[in-house]
Amino acid sequence: MSLSSNTIIHFTHEKDTLRNILMNDFKVSFCHERITFTKKENSLYIPMVSFCDIPLSEVKNHVKRYGSYGIGLTKEWAIKSKLNPVLYIQEGSYFAENISSSINSYNRSIKSLSKAISIQPFMELDEEHKGFLDVLRYIKNYQADLKRKDKPPEKDYRFSDEREWRYVPNITEHIEGICFEAQYDEKRLTDSIKDYRLRFEPNDIKYVIVKDDNDIEEFLEVFHKEKGNKYTYSDIQRLSTRIITTEQIMNDF
Repeated sequence: MSLSSNTIIHFTHEKDTLRNILMNDFKVSFCHERITFTKKENSLYIPMVSFCDIPLSEVKNHVKRYGSYGIGLTKEWAIKSKLNPVLYIQEGSYFAENISSSINSYNRSIKSLSKAISIQPFMELDEEHKGFLDVLRYIKNYQADLKRKDKPPEKDYRFSDEREWRYVPNITEHIEGICFEAQYDEKRLTDSIKDYRLRFEPNDIKYVIVKDDNDIEEFLEVFHKEKGNKYTYSDIQRLSTRIITTEQIMNDF
């Protein structure tokens, strides 16, 4: 059996979030990422939508951490939409040391990385700097503490088990492509991408994942409400067979 899937899945804890995705596509948001290259933790905010590349038979632990609602889309859609797998690094490796050294070099070349990102539009940065910043947006530690709001951290969590795929808007677009802790302003960042969407078509959907049987009728109603706008009758018929529950995943896969 393949370790990866032909479907990538986005999970959420909130029923309303899944409903909004089905009706209005994915809303890109700035996520707080913590990366340790050598010893110091680097804190940055990256605009993204995240997915996992895990077969349903192996996704139980992911559901427990990231939510009982989700949408699975085809790998073909992911490739067409310019998503990319995350690059996992081991803290203290030669590669991590070289990235850390490159950050220091980058800081020296433009005096202040945070200041440059805050003041200069990305369009004005040269291709070398843009490329380096883009690499940073796809890096994650192979293993580190998992820190989430309102929950105790999980020590030595192996992030590579998530097999994350990430959508990050092109760095040449007119939004902030990355933000470091010193320049973080939630309202400014939210406003910069409030109208940005990662779009998909009904035929791109492989699964709609809901918590239990009580949710199925509600989500069928979502498709019916959108009939003529996004979903045709044939789309609704097809998607009604693609709804699965986390109860099924936990008990039957």
